[in-house]
Amino acid sequence: MHRRSAATRSERHGTRSSSQSGKGSGYGTALLASRFGAGRITSIDVDDYPVEVAQRRLQSIGLSPRVLVGSALESLPGRFDRIVATVGMPRNPRTWLEALNPGGRLVTTIAGTSVVMRQPAGKRLVNASANHGACW
Repeated sequence: MHRRSAATRSERHGTRSSSQSGKGSGYGTALLASRFGAGRITSIDVDDYPVEVAQRRLQSIGLSPRVLVGSALESLPGRFDRIVATVGMPRNPRTWLEALNPGGRLVTTIAGTSVVMRQPAGKRLVNASANHGACW
């Protein structure tokens, strides 16, 4: 439900590119790729086995988004209008904000609670904790 909700909101806000961290089985990636087109979706997981399985599953239903092995704690491979992180983190990595386009949105979980943050259009958040009281 959370993934579908994130996809619906993304559509309303004119998403051109989206990244998903913690892709698991590939279900969320399939939802996003089906709705926005596979060429606009990048999915990342730290473990190569689930990435390979997800790629096979996605290809079997005719979808071929970019699915990569990598750490969401490191720089993300590009800039995105939306980042949907389904991996639980004690705090959000600074690299996620750095990868958001101006006006972009980050949908994630922090300490068991859902959060949607917006990157102000025309502004770059340098110190999110000073601006929003969040833990970055």
